[in-house]
Amino acid sequence: MVKEQLPTEKTVLRERREALLHRNSNKYRIMAGVLDWMPQGLRLSYYGGRWVDDVVDGDELLPLGFETVDSWLDSLIGQIKVQGTSEQQIIKEPSAAFLIQQAVRHLLPLENREMGDDVKQEFVSFLEAMQWEYHRRINQAVLSEEEILHSYWEAFSHAQNITLMALRAKTRVPSKYPPIDQLLEMTPKELPLVLPIILGKAYSVNDLEVDLASGICNIPDLLLERSGLSFPNLIANPSQARKNPAINEWALNDLRISKQLATKLRQKRLDLPTKAMVEFLTAGIAGRQPTRLDLEGY
Repeated sequence: MVKEQLPTEKTVLRERREALLHRNSNKYRIMAGVLDWMPQGLRLSYYGGRWVDDVVDGDELLPLGFETVDSWLDSLIGQIKVQGTSEQQIIKEPSAAFLIQQAVRHLLPLENREMGDDVKQEFVSFLEAMQWEYHRRINQAVLSEEEILHSYWEAFSHAQNITLMALRAKTRVPSKYPPIDQLLEMTPKELPLVLPIILGKAYSVNDLEVDLASGICNIPDLLLERSGLSFPNLIANPSQARKNPAINEWALNDLRISKQLATKLRQKRLDLPTKAMVEFLTAGIAGRQPTRLDLEGY
């Protein structure tokens, strides 16, 4: 009788790394190179989470054995919730589920309960955020400005806290954030770890046309109404966004907010692992204030 051979972390990680670089080497080359030097729990978390994000965005096929994205995500969430109990099932195929299960195994011993860490809940919350993003995309939802900010927070904060735990950092992204106007008035010392807003605003401008084409609208509802454009028309012709004065003004303002907060956060006194993460993720965002020339590439 031939013994069933389980996938190894090393093999699955290598396959996912190669697949990601094959799809878009320019976009993922630096990230893949940095991850090669990171703790195993972080590498497993990133490639597992990236796999989930790609399926949710429609860039990766739904894994075999599942009829819907919802049923697949529900399965992943269920597996995490029972991990470490008698109900846990060992994942036996190279998959996002395998990577996430191994990531949780690596990260559980790193939980710092005094800081409120809960590894399993962070992964569950990340997957729930991805599920919400999936429904947002397929339903072509147009959101308010506050709903968009909340989507940024949910999409990024849990992944960033997983990263911070993997790096044994002494800082965490809080569960709530102050209004934008208050954040802009804070000193670096007062500013919480607002990476979700910094990255959300920067990415939403830089990826505006790509997102619109896929059914994701990060343009607030009132602004969209003021622009005179409709979301269905923008999906069909995303380049219209660049030609619209109201949308251009919004994009420039969001870039300014992102850069101002990034510059301030980089000045904050942080422990070394947190500082390194902030510096890496905000490279290219902090610095001089953007001008209309910065909008020509989005």
